[in-house]
Amino acid sequence: MASRCKAGGCAWFTCLTRGIVQQSSEDAALVWYATHPDAAGAVMATLPSARNVGGRFPLLQEDGNIAVKARINRGGVFLNGGLKAEPLHAVAAQLKLVAALGKHSVHISIDSTYARALEELLTSIQRDPKSLSTMLLCRLRTAEFGKLVNRCKLLSRSVLNLLCTVEHLELENSCAVDLSPNSLGELVRLQSFHIPYGKVFSLLSLQQIKTLVDIDVSMASITQRDIILIGKMMQLRRLVIDGCTGVTSLTPLHGHPTLCHISAMGCANLRLVGSLETITTLRYLNLSHTVVCPIDLRGCLKGLGVVRELLLDKLTLREMRCAAYVRWQTQRLSLRGMRCADFTWITALVQLRDLSLDETRLFEKELVLLCTELPYLSRISVTRCASLLTTLECALDVRYIMEIAISRTSLWSQSVLEELRRRGVICYVV
Repeated sequence: MASRCKAGGCAWFTCLTRGIVQQSSEDAALVWYATHPDAAGAVMATLPSARNVGGRFPLLQEDGNIAVKARINRGGVFLNGGLKAEPLHAVAAQLKLVAALGKHSVHISIDSTYARALEELLTSIQRDPKSLSTMLLCRLRTAEFGKLVNRCKLLSRSVLNLLCTVEHLELENSCAVDLSPNSLGELVRLQSFHIPYGKVFSLLSLQQIKTLVDIDVSMASITQRDIILIGKMMQLRRLVIDGCTGVTSLTPLHGHPTLCHISAMGCANLRLVGSLETITTLRYLNLSHTVVCPIDLRGCLKGLGVVRELLLDKLTLREMRCAAYVRWQTQRLSLRGMRCADFTWITALVQLRDLSLDETRLFEKELVLLCTELPYLSRISVTRCASLLTTLECALDVRYIMEIAISRTSLWSQSVLEELRRRGVICYVV
């Protein structure tokens, strides 16, 4: 009997807690949450969409872990998208309360370009060593990371241990000390490293991190030497080097065993990409707005049948012929502004669903052929094509078409367009 009463009491307590969170009094929810530690589980298990208040409270995820997001600035800490800043010591107390439940791991994501406040928060948390054992710093966006690591080595090994659990690291306003082996060598769980617009002196220190699978150094001052280093990271799956003017060739990536995603958009001096055809795991490739050699591009394309998304905007392509034996798996192709004499080679990409040919010298006969030979096409964009003049009648026979974009000057009449709209096709006329 006692056990049934106890079970019934727990169920009643849980319902009461969730009811309080769904009310309109933020203060009542906060007081209940703070004074009844047993209520924390019920509060966190309530989905944010079902909370009228308590949006800043942690969330119990489907995998059983507790998610906490914190944005830190000079005014305080904003928790889980909350609009009210809270003092550092109050946030530290709440994190320790959640960790003290002992039933779940606490996965923390921190966004803070105010390094001193970040250090104060982590120092306050580490005063309770038991709490640290269940905490993981999953994501960290910060500045002066190197200085923070060096201070922690001197003052607090516990804080350093928490920093070492970071899996996704994004550095703002980076400097040489941030990328030193002394700073990054401790990050034994690091999977994703982003350093946008950074002054990168060398990526050499990343070589020793065997868990790293994602590197984003967009607009950073990396050189060809760094591409050679990246080519030796055999576990890497995603590489983004958009806008890196120091990169001239992707040859060092020849035969890479795991790369799935490469984006080199806007690399103003990138010319050689022929080695990419040797990467059999590649599924996404963006070479838009580069100066890739047309002959090199043509040779590379013939070996990229496994790529699902291919973006080649503003490039030049010589006469292209796709081998009939190649089983193309490309589903998205963007050739905006491409200088190409003939687009009929695209018909070999029989699984294509999304096609962008804006600002090209596309003719109506080519558009008709594409609509006829690409059975799964669902979206096509042909805006600002100066040579195109069509009724769009060819689109009526495309079974899965859902969206069309075309310039008004390319249309003979609006009648077919109206019929397409009656069929539910979204039509953009610009």
